[in-house]
Amino acid sequence: MSSNRRAWVMLAVVFAIFAWGLLQLYGLRLESGDIYPVYSSFRADPLGSKALYESIAELPNYSVRRNLRTLEHWHGGGVTLLWLGEDPMMFAFAPDDLLKKYEEVAAQGVRLVIAMRPVKPVPPNALADLKDTALEKRWGVTFTYERRTARKPDENSGPLPKRTALIMNAGGKPANIIEKPFGKGAVVLVANAYPFSNQALAADRDTALLAEVLGPNRVVVFDENHLGYSETASVAELARRYRLWGLAAGLLILMGLFVWRNSSPLLPARARTQPDEAVVAGGRDSASALRQLLRRNISAGDLISTCLAEWERSGRGGRYQPPEKLAIIRELGAAATKRAPLEAYRTLHSVITQKGVF
Repeated sequence: MSSNRRAWVMLAVVFAIFAWGLLQLYGLRLESGDIYPVYSSFRADPLGSKALYESIAELPNYSVRRNLRTLEHWHGGGVTLLWLGEDPMMFAFAPDDLLKKYEEVAAQGVRLVIAMRPVKPVPPNALADLKDTALEKRWGVTFTYERRTARKPDENSGPLPKRTALIMNAGGKPANIIEKPFGKGAVVLVANAYPFSNQALAADRDTALLAEVLGPNRVVVFDENHLGYSETASVAELARRYRLWGLAAGLLILMGLFVWRNSSPLLPARARTQPDEAVVAGGRDSASALRQLLRRNISAGDLISTCLAEWERSGRGGRYQPPEKLAIIRELGAAATKRAPLEAYRTLHSVITQKGVF
């Protein structure tokens, strides 16, 4: 095997190993789910809610699924829709149209559970009471926040806070859970989404709160759209859904074979010419190329005048020439068209290189 072919084989092997490692890394990230947002039911680490998703799926007479589309496409009732990890500040300033959309979904018979992401206490000089919002005018709910104090230790220093500084008020009374009925369903506001997380189910399970929030419905839907994960028709999404990684690996192998085929032909290599058999082509040196170039672009009658003009342009070879000598050189150059170029060149060369007479 030639060295060139051996190098291409090694490159193909390295590329295959790299592609395999990349697929394994991507598979591990999909398995752990850390590429998904916090409180996503796709995440299996402590920051997600996949444990709750799979736990409900194991309950008898319960079914569970995910929603990847916006609420504008929602139709049907008799389900509990878990809306986990909502930003309480954004929700407090939700416009009236959005709250109306929540009411329309709940009126279809949906138990819409909106659990707020835990937040830290606000600084002493920050705004802690959010009033005169659409949330207060339409549902009679206000959000307030605990203020940070130096004596109170920060319990929310970890990646997933256990407690929240949010205080929900309905009718002037604080509550951790607020339920607003609309039509056949209801909107349930939960101040802290931590009990729905994988970490809470493993270490701080609150079964009573989860049972109260889920309600009587036997169909539970985890909303992923509000977390930024929507249903798309991209190639990567289709490959993940239908497990087409083998097809992708096959395409990579075919691409490598195509590159190898076009870079290294299957025909046997030609015998190399020995050094003593090398033949030097005559008349192909730099001087010959210059002569051919001059013959093609400058006529014999203009050769001396062209050379003299280039000599003048180059500063006369970097030497000082007296005015009398320059006049003679120019007269000889003007008369060179009537003489043979070689004879005229020799005459000019002797005059230019002559010293001491002028």
